[in-house]
Amino acid sequence: MKQIRTEDLIEHQALPYNIYNESGEKIFEAGKILTPGKLLQLRYFSAIYIDENETKENPDGTILAHTIKDSPKEDKKVSEREFWNEFFKEDFKVNSTSVIEVQEQLGVKKVYQQAMSSYIMHEVSNQEVFTEVRDRIIEVVMPLAENVVYRSQVQLMGEYYQIHSLNVAILSILLATKLKLKEIAINDIALAAMLHDIGKAKIDKNILLKANLTPKEQKVLQLHPQIGYKLLKNDFGFPEHICRAVLEHHENYDGSGYPYGISDTQISLYSQIINICNYYDNLISGRVRTGIRNSKDALKIILELGSKNFSSQVLYTFVNMSSYNDTIPFKDMER
Repeated sequence: MKQIRTEDLIEHQALPYNIYNESGEKIFEAGKILTPGKLLQLRYFSAIYIDENETKENPDGTILAHTIKDSPKEDKKVSEREFWNEFFKEDFKVNSTSVIEVQEQLGVKKVYQQAMSSYIMHEVSNQEVFTEVRDRIIEVVMPLAENVVYRSQVQLMGEYYQIHSLNVAILSILLATKLKLKEIAINDIALAAMLHDIGKAKIDKNILLKANLTPKEQKVLQLHPQIGYKLLKNDFGFPEHICRAVLEHHENYDGSGYPYGISDTQISLYSQIINICNYYDNLISGRVRTGIRNSKDALKIILELGSKNFSSQVLYTFVNMSSYNDTIPFKDMER
């Protein structure tokens, strides 16, 4: 087996060979159309491989090339239209280990896509469109809150940009419940968590999908909390405390976060809750570090960060709100 880089595949419209993970399991078959979504999925793996002894025939009988060029390739450019076409594509992936019913998993993803479509495609900035999605998530999650043993049991599966905000909202609801916050606070946290990355709707999609950002691109990406704050405040007219939670969701407890580098109690509790849930989901999605195989791996890293990023109250409640020993491999959950 030969290790390759995701960047080595970008020039191809279709995969010229089977792709394997580090365990030798086939991820994608040769001939699959190489969409931006598939490239993003491949970046979640700590390493990807090809079998140099394999060849694959095209329908016309010719052999697909399986020689990797050594020269580095730039990330494939993706248009705004391509990005949103991928985002709004119907997604039937489900978590087979989830305590959330299959139809509810699919239903929550669908109503979220419809809400995003109303805003992105039709420029409808109506609060009720998103509060209805928030209410649907709460309706699904709250009855299960006391029965969740592993946080992987409430994890939605699918393309990162389709499910990330939903997973952050679900985790934020569970965490706010364990912190014994009032119902109105849980509702507001769920809404802010679901919309925490809304500012990315205005960021260049090639920056969102790029694996290694330049310092300038990193600064552009780090504008998304401020953009999100303005969108929710000016376009939607949401209350200040919800907008603030979105603005501060990358602020760390020791002042090392962004956009303002505030610390400690300067950061709202809502923001602190969303921050840790966002960081966890980015870990299990491979956005922060590679080699995260299960929830336990992600929690270990969160504990290593400790009070640097999170207040002790939020940190230990999050870690202990379900079993630490959640070792179900992510690769075994999806079907």
